Amino acid sequence: MKIRFSRLVLAGLLLLALAGCGKKPGIARIYVLQGGFNHFIEHKVDLENRQLWTFEEVNNNRRDAAAADEGFTFVGDLNQVDIDLFLREANKYKFLSWNDQSKYSESEFLYGHNWSIIVVFSDGTQTEFFASSLYPETWDRMYDAFLDLTGKPVLGYKKDSPG
Repeated sequence: MKIRFSRLVLAGLLLLALAGCGKKPGIARIYVLQGGFNHFIEHKVDLENRQLWTFEEVNNNRRDAAAADEGFTFVGDLNQVDIDLFLREANKYKFLSWNDQSKYSESEFLYGHNWSIIVVFSDGTQTEFFASSLYPETWDRMYDAFLDLTGKPVLGYKKDSPG
């Protein structure tokens, strides 16, 4: 009886371990750079540490990524409840699929609203998508999701705004 119980426990632990093997890593940080014509604002939305950071680039004063805090200025803490809601919204609006929409990652326009997003996952991998004056279908919904999470217009403005 003792041997059978041990085998069942071992089998159960093995199943639990295998169940987590195919799980996607979570989002650790999101870097959003947006703006145009010598004025860019970059945000670091740090979901792991529940913090928002920002850097404003004017007249090509570049952020020093090797500096303390990657050259960002601390804005404030993020609420875990808001982070959980944001992640649900990001999933609902297929935020991580924006990089699958080649017309956004191969934009040839150089003027207007330029934007770049880098998503860093908890396992260190990352994905990036960018464009100039072109937007994924769910841009406005993600604009609202970022605004609700951070209180800041992280994506700049909605796609139909005059900017």
